[in-house]
Amino acid sequence: MKKIILTVFSVVLFSGLSFRREIKDFIYKRNHHGLVNFDYVIISIEDLKVADKDSFAATPFNGTNIGYPYWQCFNKKYLKMDCHYNEPLHRQGSSLGIDIETEDEIHSYSLIHALSGDVCVGFKSKIHEILENRTYFCINGTNGTLDRVASKKEYSWSFYGLKTKSGYAQYFLE
Repeated sequence: MKKIILTVFSVVLFSGLSFRREIKDFIYKRNHHGLVNFDYVIISIEDLKVADKDSFAATPFNGTNIGYPYWQCFNKKYLKMDCHYNEPLHRQGSSLGIDIETEDEIHSYSLIHALSGDVCVGFKSKIHEILENRTYFCINGTNGTLDRVASKKEYSWSFYGLKTKSGYAQYFLE
């Protein structure tokens, strides 16, 4: 009987601790300015803390904060990627363009370094791999500047990484 009571008490205690940690994490993420929108439980507290250590302090995103690596999350149906080649250099100089076009905004992410054509195609394949069987993804970048407001707001970003529940693709760690 003591074992049963002790077991039930342990389960309740640890369930309560887990639940409290989840509530704490939820509140932290909702009050952290590095996460621009809902994260579909993809972004971890550690993802946000890494950004805090390596960058300027997070402030609410407004289209002019250029130093902080903000996370945004989207449905993958809005995602388009393409390797853009420099015609004179063709396969030797290319860049990966990542565009997200929602009903009211366009977010264009680009790498800050040129890639060889093969590396660009390979990195694009890695991103497709972690997107497979996933509906949502989160993308991280700096220099989120509002370029123009026409029928849609258009933002330009420097790409840092793309994350799903299946994995993380970051060019500089490859």
